[in-house]
Amino acid sequence: MHRLIKLFFAKAQRIIQKPMRVIIFRLYQWMMLALFRRVKGWRAVEWRSHRISLQKQLTKNTVILRDASPTLSSEEKALLSFLSENVIRSDFSIFSTKVPDLTSYDYQSDWRYGKKWPPQYYKSYVFYEQKNRPYDVKFPWELSRLHFLMPLFVNAAGNSDKYLEGLEYAQVMLARWRSLNRVAYSVNWYPMEASIRLINLVLMRDLVVQALSTESDAGSVLEDLYSSLSAMIYEHAVFVWMNREFTDVRGNHFTANLVALLCASYALSKNATSRKWRRYAIKWLNIEVSLQFLQDGVNFEKSCGYHKLVLELFILAAISRAKHGEPFAQDALVLLELAAKYSEATMRPDGSSAGFGDSDDAVILPFLFDRPRDHGPIVALSQSFLEYDSPSPLVKKIDYLAAKFLTASKGIPRIKLVNDSEVMYFPTGGYVVVRSIQKNSHLMIDVGEVGMNGRGGHGHNDLLSFEFMRDAISLVRDPGCSGYTADLLKKDHYRRTRSHSTVCLFDEEMARFSGSWGIENDAQPYNISVVRKDGSVEVCASHNGYERVSQGASVSRKFEINLITLDFLLTDEIDFCNASGSIEWNFPVGALEVNVSSDRRSAVIKAQGKTYSIEMKGEAQVCVRPDIYSEAYGHESPGNVLVARINRATGIVRQVFDFKKII
Repeated sequence: MHRLIKLFFAKAQRIIQKPMRVIIFRLYQWMMLALFRRVKGWRAVEWRSHRISLQKQLTKNTVILRDASPTLSSEEKALLSFLSENVIRSDFSIFSTKVPDLTSYDYQSDWRYGKKWPPQYYKSYVFYEQKNRPYDVKFPWELSRLHFLMPLFVNAAGNSDKYLEGLEYAQVMLARWRSLNRVAYSVNWYPMEASIRLINLVLMRDLVVQALSTESDAGSVLEDLYSSLSAMIYEHAVFVWMNREFTDVRGNHFTANLVALLCASYALSKNATSRKWRRYAIKWLNIEVSLQFLQDGVNFEKSCGYHKLVLELFILAAISRAKHGEPFAQDALVLLELAAKYSEATMRPDGSSAGFGDSDDAVILPFLFDRPRDHGPIVALSQSFLEYDSPSPLVKKIDYLAAKFLTASKGIPRIKLVNDSEVMYFPTGGYVVVRSIQKNSHLMIDVGEVGMNGRGGHGHNDLLSFEFMRDAISLVRDPGCSGYTADLLKKDHYRRTRSHSTVCLFDEEMARFSGSWGIENDAQPYNISVVRKDGSVEVCASHNGYERVSQGASVSRKFEINLITLDFLLTDEIDFCNASGSIEWNFPVGALEVNVSSDRRSAVIKAQGKTYSIEMKGEAQVCVRPDIYSEAYGHESPGNVLVARINRATGIVRQVFDFKKII
């Protein structure tokens, strides 16, 4: 009881700091949920969903997917068959961890640490707590999104025994999940999770409708699946509607709520309730698309992973709305095209995307759930649906699998060949990308604010940091983020200034942390310029994040990049003004082999038979510090950071780092 009282007052304190519109909505929502629980409304939802499951009238229309199944290549069929067999054997991973035996898994445990969240009313759980084991509720959440079942529904092998086996397995898994997770009474009834699960349920329903349009020996199984899915869609839609995550600065959670309600409204019979969901979703999607994507297409949360997630949500909404005669306005579609082009710009030669900000590893697009950091599928789908210029060679043929099911795509179009190095500047989002596809090189620089309109959110203290991949080798990387609720101190470690390839002054954060998610709007970028010259480009930017420590203190950074050799000079100018203190530079290199010279004025990195050097001009000396880094959510590895540090009195310090390839 004491814990619940503390939780109530903590939530109340957060609410009263919100605008009046949000306060009124939250109070109304709280009262409605309290009343709903008191009159046993969730039991009534289960009873209503049972009646829906008994209805035998099947629709012939899909919600998001094409009405007819596409023709798949032998490569696509083989991949889907491989994924399906692995799912049935429980032989796949989420968050870099092998899943447990799904035939006996309770869907309420972090199986790595034996932690089980007991079934109880969903409002009574507390996820942000001190703990002596790093268990993480996102593990049962991720499996409960049920996206791994998607390949089982694909009629890739006709009416084969394996296809029927896959459908029967999916039927058992859905029934098992539902029996273990009564509506509103398990840890998996969290609005964001219910929203993504609802979208996946609608996609599964669409695949069933596609299969029912052809003669099939699996007809009875498909009909049973259709009934079960319809019931679950209704349960989830009611839950999401009553738990909409509306606030003053809305992000990916509210977007997921809207897309889920839109899809559910199209999937269920047209009545007053579903029409209300649809009207609400369309109204707010029209608003949110221009709030969550900046003018250059960058998502305002300043996280590459969450950019992909939100773009996937909006593209699915756009496809569904167009299919049902209620399309987005043209300016919104143009913005989504820009967002897709930014997604493509973040793609690195190794197939993954840059790692700025938090990495959730969420996957909304169906089928290829085992490649969470690959932006190729959403870029391919966006290009196919929006019909803009052909993408770069970084988008592979297999990336068009989702586009085949969702659009009329016949596969990869003519590739846009780029022989020279490209320079792409996203001025509103605050990123610069310099890449050479031919040379497998990618440099991405952050020159924007911390994210979410200066609140942080899924952004990090990474202003003026960069990622550098050369010859498909990550020489300087973003540290990533291995988890959220598992270890709150470690979460802060990953988002701190010293974990990124930027400048840390006075041993302070460039912007103060505010709770587990917030970052104060201390660090404002200014004097940003991107100037291309003959054979080179110069990128300059400054920020004032340390003025709160010493009035007038500033950090200015200049990249001089040779577009022919891809060597570059990094020059930092730090003005202490009237204070003295430390300056620290950090360059995370992951698990690469690093050797520091005897005079500590240079470092050599060797990888895959190639040698690269970083030479310094200035007062600083370099050393190697062990640290951790994360390739994806749930993943963590030991690595190294090149560290340069000096202590200075008042004045201006100028330090140069020369990044170049030797062999």
